[in-house]
Amino acid sequence: MCMPRWVELTIMLLIVLWFIAQQVFGDILRKPIEFRIGQTDEKRRLIEVDETNFKKLREKHKIFLVMFVVKKEGGEELRRILDANERMLEICAYYSLGIDVVFGTVDLTIDRNKELARNEGVQREWTLLVYKNGAKTEYLGHRMTNYVLAYIYTINAGPIHELEWKDREKKLQPYDGFMRVIAYYPDGAVGKKYKIFEKIADSIFPHVIFYIVTDSKTAGKLKIKNEGGIILYRPFETKPIICPDIKLKSDNNEFVDFLTHELRISPHKVTPMVDMNTLWYDSRTREQVFILASIPDTEDGKRIFAQYKKLVKANSDHELFRFVWIDPQELYKIPELWKKQFDGISHLTPQIGLMNSTYQEHYNKWFNIDILTEDTEEGVTEEQRKTALQKWLDGMENIILKQRKKQADITKDEL
Repeated sequence: MCMPRWVELTIMLLIVLWFIAQQVFGDILRKPIEFRIGQTDEKRRLIEVDETNFKKLREKHKIFLVMFVVKKEGGEELRRILDANERMLEICAYYSLGIDVVFGTVDLTIDRNKELARNEGVQREWTLLVYKNGAKTEYLGHRMTNYVLAYIYTINAGPIHELEWKDREKKLQPYDGFMRVIAYYPDGAVGKKYKIFEKIADSIFPHVIFYIVTDSKTAGKLKIKNEGGIILYRPFETKPIICPDIKLKSDNNEFVDFLTHELRISPHKVTPMVDMNTLWYDSRTREQVFILASIPDTEDGKRIFAQYKKLVKANSDHELFRFVWIDPQELYKIPELWKKQFDGISHLTPQIGLMNSTYQEHYNKWFNIDILTEDTEEGVTEEQRKTALQKWLDGMENIILKQRKKQADITKDEL
């Protein structure tokens, strides 16, 4: 049976079109599609900041980002770091044109700028400070353009959102790792009390998520009894705690100190956007960071989180330790970071460890996770799991003390 002529012509046309497409678009089709923020109009928007314009920029703009850099000293490596950071800030400025935000750098090699840095609490080069409505925070997230931009857009949107009873299950997710604060203000986003609450929220958001409720029924269901009452949901807990009767004042940090303490005694989530740089050794506080890398809404994850929370509470006042958790699926998307800090472990199974990358001897110490996840025929009791984890932690304390002594000896020799 002969094929109709129109069918033959159609097949021939399709073959010709396919051949043309391969020749014209072949290189594009064979490459993976990528999206990277990086193209700008090449206009310079980064401002040189010093004591003559610092206060004006901070007060004039809703958001002011300023990095304390080294420009006139150092060799090729410092120049490369400077170029990379300035390029990142320029790109952020270009993609933030719709926001009242300005970007600048302070050159620490100029003597008069050193006093400005001291007055702003800057203790090291490449510090990135963020001022929103004059309130200062330090950006501690990963120094990639997309994370810095996400941070800018997040704080620009405002720290406080209204919570309705119908949305509580979606907005009060216990297993996303964030602490939540809910206050009752029947008049909404007006009044002196709310403005003080908003200022406090600005100073600690997005480390803590803030909501207000405006109707008495929702407040009652959430166990908030009085106007201005505040409750707090700790990470991974479904029952709220009633915040102490702290009188909110714009000129003190009592409530901020309370929230900071709560963050310390809870295994709060560390994210690339917010505070990734706090994961490892911080020379200013001399703390060591213990980290749980786990997906919490799995069976193993829930079991390990239960043990980890006990560990955190038992050691929350320890001067050497701080406890956090990460979602390994998020960090795995940053290949260079994962390879440096997590190479050799799986991002698919839970891990607990102490990681340190600034001592002269880089080391990661990981706990044998099997005892927390394995169910033997005889069974592993909760007490056995808790004892094993605490014994490992005690061993880590000895390692830290030895490393500190070694570091102190090195510093003494250098002096």
